[in-house]
Amino acid sequence: MAQPLTPPYSYRAPRANGARRLTRPAYTPIHMLSSRVEYVYYLAIAYSLVSPYLAIEVPLVAAGMTVGLAGVCYVQLGPQATAVVAPIEALLACALSFIFIQVAFHGISLWDPIIRTFVLWICGMVIMQALCLRRGFVRRCTLAIFALGLVAVPGLSFGSSGSVARAAAGVDLGGNLRNANGLGAWFGFCFVSFAILGVQTKGLTSRALYWLAAAGSLSIAGLSVSRGALIASAIAATVGFRDVLKRGFLPLLFLVVLGGVIVESELFGHVVSLYEARGMEETGRVLLWPHVIDRIAAAPLVGVGMADISTYVPEAGHSISTPHNSFLFFALSSGLVPLAFWTLFWLRAGYRSLAHRQSPGYGPFQLPLFLYLCVHFVLGDINLDPWVLLAFAVVAGSGVSHPRLPSRVVSTCEGLRRHRSPRECSSTAL
Repeated sequence: MAQPLTPPYSYRAPRANGARRLTRPAYTPIHMLSSRVEYVYYLAIAYSLVSPYLAIEVPLVAAGMTVGLAGVCYVQLGPQATAVVAPIEALLACALSFIFIQVAFHGISLWDPIIRTFVLWICGMVIMQALCLRRGFVRRCTLAIFALGLVAVPGLSFGSSGSVARAAAGVDLGGNLRNANGLGAWFGFCFVSFAILGVQTKGLTSRALYWLAAAGSLSIAGLSVSRGALIASAIAATVGFRDVLKRGFLPLLFLVVLGGVIVESELFGHVVSLYEARGMEETGRVLLWPHVIDRIAAAPLVGVGMADISTYVPEAGHSISTPHNSFLFFALSSGLVPLAFWTLFWLRAGYRSLAHRQSPGYGPFQLPLFLYLCVHFVLGDINLDPWVLLAFAVVAGSGVSHPRLPSRVVSTCEGLRRHRSPRECSSTAL
């Protein structure tokens, strides 16, 4: 793994026979993270998720592991650490400015839970950005996130929300799995990632397994009856499957058959009936957002602070704790500066996702996950779930270049012909 310092190729002077020889590009080596860092990270997120359920939770252990891993990543990256985290600098600036405004202008203690949440968010983003340099990390991390999410499935409980019963984890788990929208977003992400992995892989068996996992994830997400997760999944998957027709008839045929089996299943019919029952319900956002905007207009520079973020909605007759929109959240809680950094990140990430959608490595994931995150954060608030951190790292892109294996070069009197190496087009980077 390396960062290019010169143009990709340079040519030496012509030889006597008229041919020119291609020289090897110059690269600066990057100190790759060891595999132990990745495995310890999986241990950390597993502990933070299941320790309450297993009654083995020790205060600050998971937080300490996260902060310590971020430090290890920064040290192991060495001089290249700045380049690695450069794509998320707007996110880091957003979080740091949020912390500063809460402490300096709104009197929030540095030991307040919301401050700790944003500190862990910063550390988690640094870890994810560094680990994404490891080949195959997105695939392995998606499998780990899916496996951890399955812990909640045996204990799903269906609580009433309006006119329908929505699934959420009925046991004491970390993350947002105990919230129906959190469960839907978790497995919606797994659905999108597995669907793209299925499209990108070349083996028929691997493709079948990935798409079966995607179907299972979508079924679990459907039980949450989360409209935001369903909309985000549909948009992201549609973009992710845009190249299926270019890949041949068999992948498309397999996808159609698998979709038909799912549609004909009783579980799918039950999920559809739940969405039909909830489809016309008022979510409260249409009533809430105008009042939030009025409060933002009254305090545009530094916001109202986290202690006063709850907004009273006269039409509903009660207060709603958060704006259920990340952009309004930053504007209301901390004002203009964090909102500007937050918006800047999305503008940059959108440009990178469009510009690199055909690039090797994680390129096929960038645009679908960008759209999935957009919908999620327009309809929801900030959270620390591992799938969020992974999606952020993917859509932000890498701050260093992944050198490809050199192509086979044939020297002739007429010039140079470059042939793509078979491994250059492989999906091993996934």
